[in-house]
Formats: sequence, structure tokens, C-alpha cells
Amino acid sequence: MQPLPLRLLSKHQRRAAAQPETHILAAIVHVAEQGVETPWPLEIEAHDGSMYNVLLKVGESLIYESARLAHSRATPLDGEMYLPQFQLS
Repeated sequence: MQPLPLRLLSKHQRRAAAQPETHILAAIVHVAEQGVETPWPLEIEAHDGSMYNVLLKVGESLIYESARLAHSRATPLDGEMYLPQFQLS
């Protein structure tokens, strides 16, 4: 397994899971935000079906099993800009 280049994504899909053939883990670094009025959690469904809302502050990161855990942003961004940086491997 080789990591893919670091990339920025701006489009989020509901209840997405990464392609298990190519992406097993995902890492998100919350780089910046501007004018965010309402917290914008990443919703992740655990193996046992439990749902978790993960809020990242600027500078924080998260690593999760993106190929097996359904994940999404359940609500639209209530703000001007949210800049995450992703690494998939």
C-alpha cells in the first residue's frame, strides 16, 4: 500500500465511504475556517452501528477507517469557508 498525494477536497457527499480497493484509511487536518456560524461535524458510523459526530478545531486531525465506516457531513456548511486537508491511503 502506498499513500496517495495530499489533496484538498471541497465537495462532500452524504454517507460516503471510500473505495476499499484503493483507500483504507483517511486522515483529515482542519487547516482553516472562516465565518463558520454553526459547528460542522463529520458524522461517522462505527462498526457496531453507533453514530459519532466529530468536531475538529483548526490544527486538529482525525484518522479513521474510511473504507469500512460510513461517513458524511449531514448538514450544509453554515459559514463562508471550511478548509480540510485529506490524506488517503
